[in-house]
Amino acid sequence: MVASGTICFVVVLLFTQTEAENEILNRITTLEKECSKLNSNVRDLQSEVEGMKAESKWGKEQLQHLTDAMFTKEGNLRTRRQGYEEIEVAFFATIRTSQPHLGQGQIVIFDHVVTNIDSSNSVGGYSPNTGTFTAPVDGLYVFSATLVSAYDQSNHATVFKNNQRLTVMYFHGNAVHDYDKTSQTLVLDLKQADTISVRESENDKSYYPDDHCLFSGFLLRQHYSGVIVG
Repeated sequence: MVASGTICFVVVLLFTQTEAENEILNRITTLEKECSKLNSNVRDLQSEVEGMKAESKWGKEQLQHLTDAMFTKEGNLRTRRQGYEEIEVAFFATIRTSQPHLGQGQIVIFDHVVTNIDSSNSVGGYSPNTGTFTAPVDGLYVFSATLVSAYDQSNHATVFKNNQRLTVMYFHGNAVHDYDKTSQTLVLDLKQADTISVRESENDKSYYPDDHCLFSGFLLRQHYSGVIVG
């Protein structure tokens, strides 16, 4: 009976020990899984921190760019965008000298220049030698033309963009045996180096001189090809 009880006790002891070992192993396995999850979370956090550092650096750089664009080195607020100051383009010219016997397709010369501004300092602007306006920058432009016919003449004139006819201007002075006047306003999207001119459509025609005929234009809004900060 003693031997049998001892065996039972040993068996129970071994079973208890095995159960304890299994529980320890299970806990170790659980801890390893938790450690693995923690390591993964730590890596994710490290990645987020690196991303936040990069965003913070970018934000600081952008803030510095904005600060440089808005303020001078002395800390004064800039009144204009440095490096991207507004371009002024405008012209106004009249026909002062008579131009008799104009031929078909000939450019009308507005020889008396009152205003001719091009702050871009390019080869653009209006030329009184050719009667042609050349766009110095990309942008939205406004043009106006007023023509007075010679006495007792009917006539047609055209506004050209480069070599493309845009509009037709008509006079009918011979209907009333007097002078006739016509005018137009155009709003055009131009690229740099595009040209605008007024051309005669018929043969052997002329216009009333002494500043009665006008041609003018100006840059309404410049178009920028890149991103401007400031």
